[in-house]
Amino acid sequence: MSNLLREIVEYQSTHDGFVGYKSMNDRQINLTQVVKSDGDKQFYNQAKRSNWVEDLLSSLISKGKVVDGFRCIVEYMLRRHEDDAKQVFEELGVSARVMNEYEVAATLSKGGIGIGAWRRMQQCLQTFLGMTKVCVPEARLRDLSQDHGEIHTGEWDYEKVKGQRIEKIKYWWLDPAAELVNKVECMVNAIQDFDPKYIKYLLSAHSGDHANKKWSCRLVDTKTEEALNEARRIGAIEVTAFLAGDLAFLFTILGRENFSGEWCYICMLRKKEWQELGFQHGVGWTLESLTSQLNDNTRLQRKGADRKGVIELPYFKVPIEQVVWPLLHALIGVGNNLLQFMVDYGEQEIQCLPRAEIALLQQVRDDESELEVYEEMKDHFDEHEKTNLSNLVKERDRIEEWLERNDQQALAQSKRERLREVNDIIVPLKEDIKEITSTITKLKARLKAEKLRLESYKSNRKAEEESVVSGIDKVLKNHNVQRGAYHGGALQGTGVIKMMDHAQSISTEVADMMIRKRDPQSCKQSIDEIKAKCKKWGDALTVWDEVFRICQTKDPTEEDCVKAEQIIKIAMKYVRDFELSITPKIHGIEAHVVAQMRAIPGGIARLMEYWMEHYHQTGSNFDSKHRHTKSTKTLAAARLSIESRETNPQVQLEIQRVENKHNTGKRKSTLAKEEAETKAKRERMDQIIAKDRMESEE
Repeated sequence: MSNLLREIVEYQSTHDGFVGYKSMNDRQINLTQVVKSDGDKQFYNQAKRSNWVEDLLSSLISKGKVVDGFRCIVEYMLRRHEDDAKQVFEELGVSARVMNEYEVAATLSKGGIGIGAWRRMQQCLQTFLGMTKVCVPEARLRDLSQDHGEIHTGEWDYEKVKGQRIEKIKYWWLDPAAELVNKVECMVNAIQDFDPKYIKYLLSAHSGDHANKKWSCRLVDTKTEEALNEARRIGAIEVTAFLAGDLAFLFTILGRENFSGEWCYICMLRKKEWQELGFQHGVGWTLESLTSQLNDNTRLQRKGADRKGVIELPYFKVPIEQVVWPLLHALIGVGNNLLQFMVDYGEQEIQCLPRAEIALLQQVRDDESELEVYEEMKDHFDEHEKTNLSNLVKERDRIEEWLERNDQQALAQSKRERLREVNDIIVPLKEDIKEITSTITKLKARLKAEKLRLESYKSNRKAEEESVVSGIDKVLKNHNVQRGAYHGGALQGTGVIKMMDHAQSISTEVADMMIRKRDPQSCKQSIDEIKAKCKKWGDALTVWDEVFRICQTKDPTEEDCVKAEQIIKIAMKYVRDFELSITPKIHGIEAHVVAQMRAIPGGIARLMEYWMEHYHQTGSNFDSKHRHTKSTKTLAAARLSIESRETNPQVQLEIQRVENKHNTGKRKSTLAKEEAETKAKRERMDQIIAKDRMESEE
């Protein structure tokens, strides 16, 4: 049999075909010469010489290739003998494939690391997992970070208070027109078979020229009639510029720095003029009226309120109606005002603290807030000015030492001039840090004395487990709402959102806590009155939650805008009933937000400052990490490289792929609980609206 089989194989090999036969059910069976080996090395040599492995793999699939057969074998082993197969792959240091540049960039973004850290991670992966190659060459990753345009830098002399030290502010910027073109190109080129008709509007005008499935963009200047006609001919899309930020920033940009707490930037009303219900909306500001007001202030030497907070010309020529009201910051302000109202109610009406103790508590809060500001100023000085001051002192000492040892009159004169320049910088810097340090020391000492006085108030009363404030904080923490670290700390945006989202349950728990702490002998509030007050407080939070929900509607209809006006009117009734001060932030919601919902393409929600707050946080982290980098241009290039890489559309898709795979979503119990809370909130909101309608009809 062996001799016969050998002759058959030798005969078949001369005809370049497989040795095989057909089974009873007409299936082709191929026979391959498998050479037995005594070890790995002998196997490789014999298999290479006889080529039987390739013959086997290519015969597994009809008209298949070696790679097709290999894929079948690997898939079979991974499915039938997974652990053994993976062990062999690990021992051989085999990786299924290497990561491309977009996947690496997504990894850096999700991990919050830079290229240097990624390089060290690759070394670890290659060492511990035996991986020979993890990703594509680093140069391809860096290519994603190059397209950020020319960086311009400069310095600006900032004098916060006239007559005080001038601070040199270093800044950098890109050509805004080129940056807009670059961003639009990136976005449209990421869309397969892009057509300009996809663009409904641009809130920042470009036209496109289709070539090789790429779109090149340019801005169209329409200042002249000829340019305007050309723009119309090519179908250019108009770009509308908007300005967004918090109130302090917006007032500064509009030439009204430090007046954001007293005036409105959209209308000419002052804070005291909009406190009462039914106030008449003020005349609207324009860029022309701001310029006229400044000229009149200078010509007539106006002082105080007559200046209407206008102290310089606006920095940008963005029309006032395109300056977006800071809805997110208004949300934070309203939430903290309502929380403070409940804290004051608890301390004054439930805990019945003496007026002196309440005043002392407020003083502690004010001092802690002021201390936080001065400690931030000291941290800023340590990060940005301390090294500069040290270098200047060393330079001054070297010049003084040189002057003592040399008498070269010509050179000595220039040295003395430089010495005066250095001293002119050193003296105010030292005075600044001395004042900051001294103020911090005084505030800490004052706070220590104030807290000792608070302890004496507590010791004079009967022993108590906790204050009303602590009780409110516990209720908030039960709903994952965290206040600031300092006593009476403010809520941040996420905290306010959670508090409003769980308003009904939080208000009920706060009422129960206050009833437990109520002393019948000193507290004049009955149990029913406490429940009613807390319920009204919870309703106020629910209504304001609805205000912000509907104001954030994208592409709002007229029906949405009318409903927003209705809900805002109800929300403002609670503010006035609670006798809360109507700050400029709240005034803007009452008087101007709905108008911007109607006027801004896509609604005010398209331009809310969430992105700005996120950019502020990431920017702060970046600045802290690179605080020792002296060159402004180097710092800017590093930051732009990261941004250019992370905002690449393909990188964004890879980030989304990771999130989709590992975001398991909320548990069914959590979803059910949230659904029940949402339903209860909707029902309560309907009741509040119905009640308001009845009261209005009466």
